[in-house]
Amino acid sequence: MDSVPITKHDETIGEYVSELNYATSIKVGDAVKLNSSSTVGGGMILFSVIRTFFSVYLFEGKIFRGADGFIAARLAAIHTLVFEAKIWEVNMRQKEGKELLPHINQKEVDALKQKYDF
Repeated sequence: MDSVPITKHDETIGEYVSELNYATSIKVGDAVKLNSSSTVGGGMILFSVIRTFFSVYLFEGKIFRGADGFIAARLAAIHTLVFEAKIWEVNMRQKEGKELLPHINQKEVDALKQKYDF
């Protein structure tokens, strides 16, 4: 999973977290449309979160930024956790036969924005 840094220099953590649901929902929509049979278990979720944290903190060099780097790595890991949990939820609901809202991807969002002039 790619790290998801705070993209604007003046973006707050609150703004980042408020965008987290939208961003992960779009990624889940894309992932489900590309591979509807992807399965995610508890071990995979845990491994992905740990891998993302250490990838961002150590390999991207955030360790040298002190507390800021630690927070950025934790935010990236939280992003991964939310994404993987949403994939898991889709799989569980499909397995249980419960209805889901249709997944939307970025292409469909862009088409709706253009249609309604957003």
